[in-house]
Amino acid sequence: RVASDKEASVMDMSNVIKNDPMSIANLLKTANSPLYSRRAKDIEMVEQAVSLFGISMTKYIVVNSTVKRLIPTDTEPYGVSPDEFNQASQIQATILRLYYSIIDKSIIEKLFLPALLQEIGKIIISKEVIKMGKADEFKERVDKKESVTAVERAYFDASTGEVTAQMLSYWNFNQELVDLILHSENIEDAPDEIKPLCASLALSRILAPIKEPLNSSSIKDGIRFAKNHSLDTSVVTSAVEKIKSFLEND
Repeated sequence: RVASDKEASVMDMSNVIKNDPMSIANLLKTANSPLYSRRAKDIEMVEQAVSLFGISMTKYIVVNSTVKRLIPTDTEPYGVSPDEFNQASQIQATILRLYYSIIDKSIIEKLFLPALLQEIGKIIISKEVIKMGKADEFKERVDKKESVTAVERAYFDASTGEVTAQMLSYWNFNQELVDLILHSENIEDAPDEIKPLCASLALSRILAPIKEPLNSSSIKDGIRFAKNHSLDTSVVTSAVEKIKSFLEND
């Protein structure tokens, strides 16, 4: 209720979060990430974190951490740890936050949560691949730079985006959010009104794959993709450089 109340204050949101110790821990951890805060002192109070993010972004960060807590995370078949997986999701969201802070700030609210959640289907696929006893085989194929989506379909007959969309739909998430994630894997099939946003989500994944985000190859591929989909390559490049600087100076 507070998150949807346009007159809600920072204190109102802070009081809600304070009822959930795990939400407090995750919010403060995110607030002190180099992707979000460049302060000399750590942020130690919920009120400080809510002031930093604003009410809408705070809501999305708490929703993201709550969803991921519902699913035991083991991303071994993709060759990354749970912490690396979560950081890649944060980088994807930060790319779009920085990009649209220049292009159109009103879009940030539409894409921030989808960017945080778009890869959670990998957690379910990992779980099933491990259950099948195929984790090492799956990882070997991913390590050989095969298309991750093709490898997923070979073992699970579904892609990350499809699994994520099914999960979020089952949990009654907003249909536009579900559609953005689903169609970002096949932009040409997306309704015209959301194609640009789907392209932006896809760009964030290309630039920041869960294994080795923002590597030289992924950046090159991302810039090419941005150019082909009429996204501002200079703003994309600036966002990437900022994030790399944040991470390198952490």
